Amino acid sequence: RQEGTLITENTAYTNDRFNAYLQGDYSPLDFLKLIGGIQANKQETLEYNFSPRGGAIVSFTPNTGIKLLYGQAYRSATGAEMLPTAVSAASPNLRPEIKATFDAQLFYNTPKYYTALTYYRTHLTDAIVTVPDPLGVKSVNAGWIDYQGIELEGKAAITPHIDLTGSVSRQFNKDQAGDTEIGRVPELMVKTGAAYNWDKGYSLGLFNSHYSDSGRIAGTRPINPPADGYDML
Repeated sequence: RQEGTLITENTAYTNDRFNAYLQGDYSPLDFLKLIGGIQANKQETLEYNFSPRGGAIVSFTPNTGIKLLYGQAYRSATGAEMLPTAVSAASPNLRPEIKATFDAQLFYNTPKYYTALTYYRTHLTDAIVTVPDPLGVKSVNAGWIDYQGIELEGKAAITPHIDLTGSVSRQFNKDQAGDTEIGRVPELMVKTGAAYNWDKGYSLGLFNSHYSDSGRIAGTRPINPPADGYDML
């Protein structure tokens, strides 16, 4: 149950939601694992939705293999997106966002080394976006957005006490209008780190994550300068 108050209008909000998830896996062969699942979603103003999950993991050797995974995710609108405020119009009939993702990963894993190369593609339908309105702005379902990308990640225990880790991820996106650089999503991420581990269980690590700049949200006024990329150390 979601409860709250929109401060600008002093309007109480409550909404009941229900989710249940069931998953199982089965290995018909020594080198093959099959995964299947389904999630039931219910919001009090909407019909039931069922989101499937599935996948297969194939092991070529004890240390190498490939993962093929597919799954759907479900997001219903929040109170702030549906109810009227001082700067936005009411949108009580918003449909939920449905996000379907396929990813394929080739991996190598030993007690000392791990590396994986992953390709993914995500298709988002009924995307909830903000558009101009005579009352200010309004949330609407605005078609689809397509994301795809590739990530290389790895970890190495170079000594019994020192671990190194890192990843590089490049992402592309496009909506049904052909626009790219959909707002607030960085297209490049680079993460690196090192940790020293003592035998008694303590560890000390230093990590840095770089996020590239992201596109401006469509329809917003250019009040502030464009945001640059940033690092988190």
